Amino acid sequence: MASNLSTAVISALRSEILSGTLSPGTRLPTEAALIERFSVSRTVIRESLGHLRAEGLIRSVRGSGSFVLAQPTGGSSLRQRSHGGAASPTTGGGSTGSDTHPTPPVDHGALLEFRISLESEAAALGASRRTAAELATIAGALDSFDMASADPAASLQADLDFHRAVTEASHNPYFTAALDDLGPAMIPMPDGRLKAQRHHLQAVNQEHAAVHSCIRAGDPLGASAAMRTHLIRSLHRLGENSRQG
Repeated sequence: MASNLSTAVISALRSEILSGTLSPGTRLPTEAALIERFSVSRTVIRESLGHLRAEGLIRSVRGSGSFVLAQPTGGSSLRQRSHGGAASPTTGGGSTGSDTHPTPPVDHGALLEFRISLESEAAALGASRRTAAELATIAGALDSFDMASADPAASLQADLDFHRAVTEASHNPYFTAALDDLGPAMIPMPDGRLKAQRHHLQAVNQEHAAVHSCIRAGDPLGASAAMRTHLIRSLHRLGENSRQG
């Protein structure tokens, strides 16, 4: 049970994370800065961060600090259904992250399984339907990801941009809507990514490049296979990180 002081800290930080004020991959302020901001003790701050970790909102990396993890966009009906809830007609069923109903952790393994079927077909359609402008957008996201290797938040955004650009090229709005509903939660944020390990990001970029190459060549089967391979490897990387953790 959190104390009144830590409850106030938890509520404030949770609100900033879920609203996007603190974006995925962003490092939280230091303990000293949080102590000054909230006028509480170090014990209260550590208790608060522990609660946020338990909710899956942040991850702490020894020697690096605490980072915001990817969360779905507000009112994600897909995520709500995955936890047995029903979407509200006015809010879409999204959790507000209140103290009585904390945000449940994202099951990234299940999300990746869902994305394998969704995005492999979107990539195939994109190879058949993409325009020159859409191909340029995919290539731009690929370049942005490569340049963001030292910045977890920037690499996450470029990753999202790449996958969304592929679904946009499918010319099927339902694929794009599904990814938008998942929001940044669709991209896992394990310790390896937070530490911006170059070999991990290089592998992802090479897999993205294979998808782009097939879409550029107008090869639907190749694009589908490349996307499936990429997401299956992402699932394997996620499992390796869990075993190491």
